[in-house]
Amino acid sequence: MEIFAKNVIHIIPYGDFYKKVRATKYIEENVKSSTMRRKMLKLLTLIPKKKSLYLAQIEMKDRTVEDILHEFQEQNLSPVVISKRQCFDYLENLYVHL
Repeated sequence: MEIFAKNVIHIIPYGDFYKKVRATKYIEENVKSSTMRRKMLKLLTLIPKKKSLYLAQIEMKDRTVEDILHEFQEQNLSPVVISKRQCFDYLENLYVHL
């Protein structure tokens, strides 16, 4: 189970899933550091454009991507957002059920 969890965390990000508007509002209200907030919002907007967390990280060209993902994890927020076409607004953290 531990080996599975270590590998899956690289595929499915940790945290609750929200729509982009709600996730942006959450970051703006809860992240104190302005540079970290700016980087998180940039990653949040790049993921839907690139259709991949990995490709968005490459596009950012930032050395601190692991720190950004760690901050998302500390906030219990997933950097991958729910599409606006979906009828639901919130998905609970998938790792709670594992």
